[in-house]
Formats: sequence, structure tokens, C-alpha cells
Amino acid sequence: MTKYIKIIVIAYLTVFSVYADNRLEKEYIKTNDLVIQLKFPNHYRVKMDSLIQLSDKVCRHNGYDKLRTELLSILEMQAELDNVNIATIKHAIDAMELKENREQVTEKIKQLAALTTTASQGICRNEDTAFKQAEEVLSLKRQLLFMNPQIKANEILTVRYNLGKSANHAMANSMGLPPNNWSNLSSASRSHFNAELVCLSGLNQPAISEDV
Repeated sequence: MTKYIKIIVIAYLTVFSVYADNRLEKEYIKTNDLVIQLKFPNHYRVKMDSLIQLSDKVCRHNGYDKLRTELLSILEMQAELDNVNIATIKHAIDAMELKENREQVTEKIKQLAALTTTASQGICRNEDTAFKQAEEVLSLKRQLLFMNPQIKANEILTVRYNLGKSANHAMANSMGLPPNNWSNLSSASRSHFNAELVCLSGLNQPAISEDV
């Protein structure tokens, strides 16, 4: 009887080990898919190599989970920085035909270009200072574009959706919008979404304030 129990236990442990290995392989693939999207992936490649060396499977699983959380935040900021096109901003400034503050504008554009490069590299190493620089880049971009003398407004009314983890794959129905482009608002969802009206002010200032 004891012999059969041992065989059952060994078989169970073998199946569990294979399952754990398969799960870790999937965790590695999901995490690596995010790493290869980084412009400067070397820092996280080293981290991935370190995790592979761990014999404790639970630690490896937790490590992959932590890395994915960091990487999603980094990739979101990286996408924001990718939208900072210095040449386009210069063209926009030229089109404004500003008569004042030209030196100030030129200095801000130089600062924007330098910070964008530094921040892009630093966020790929998950550096706190780089994220602060990235926020400064976005603030400078906004200030420059709102220097257009034809834009008189300093505040806008908008809608903020609280989507949580579903933000990257939310569909129209989850935001109270029509499900397709040939429908009107009568077919939009009236419930099961979390949204609020927000008034953003200080658009041409270093920091934006909000009123809910």
C-alpha cells in the first residue's frame, strides 16, 4: 500500500512540476514580448536573464509579474514621448507667427529636445528621475502648443473614464458610447461604466489643475 502511495505522490509531483514549467515558460514569453518593445531594452534583458537563473519557481513567477507591471508603465510613457516630434512642433510654432517671446520659445524647444532624449533612455531603466523628466517634456510640449495667440481658452471640459486594468482594450460599450459609427446615442449603454466630467484649467501653464 505504501508503495502505491509513493507512486501516486511521485506522479502528482511530476505533473505539477511540468505544469509549473509550462506556466513559467508562458510568463517568460509574455514578459519578453513587452521587453522587445522598449527602445533601449538592455536593462530589462539583464533582469530577464537573472530571473531565468532562479531555481525557486515562485520567485520567478513573482519576478515576471513585477517586471510586466513596470514594463506596461514604461511603454505607456514611451508612447507619449514618441508623440513629441520636435520638427512638427517647430513648424507649428512658425505657423503661429509669434511676435513676442521668440527667444523664450527657442530656449524651450532646445530644452524639450534634450529632455526627450534623456527621458527616453532613462525610463527604459525605470529611473524615477527619467519619469519626472518625461512629465516635464509633456508639460513643455503643451505650453509651446498653447502659445498660439488664436487659442484664447485656458480651460476645457472633458470626460474621464475610470477603466482600471481594462484601459488598453476597452470597447465603446464599456464607455457609454455607440457600438459602431452608424448608430446614434440611443443605442449607447446607459450603465456599467464609470465616468466623470472634468474641467481642466491652466492649459498654458507648467501644471494643469482639475475640477471634477
